[in-house]
Amino acid sequence: MRRLCLAGAALAFLIDVIYLAVVNSQYDAGARSFRVPFVAGFILVAGVAAGLACLPRLDRRAPLLLGFSAASLVAMGVIAIFSVGIAILLAAVPVVVAATLSLSRAPPPPPDTMQ
Repeated sequence: MRRLCLAGAALAFLIDVIYLAVVNSQYDAGARSFRVPFVAGFILVAGVAAGLACLPRLDRRAPLLLGFSAASLVAMGVIAIFSVGIAILLAAVPVVVAATLSLSRAPPPPPDTMQ
């Protein structure tokens, strides 16, 4: 599972760098809007969440972090399907698999003591 987390995080960071390089190579005034930093920051945060899920001390939080990262990457990939969305969806695949594995391996919640 850790390799999948790292693969998803590395792909997200790589896509983020490529996206920023392509946008900065264009001299269009629309490319300098607030949309570009938002998309780049969103991908970066999703990659950081996937990367944090790889840390052994955050094993209990791994399903939460991977779920957030997977949902974020899939949502951004679908929204941006006509530009960089296919690449984002490819980065989302290992994160979705890692999230599924972490949920299946997560310990059950403690019993309810408020009865």
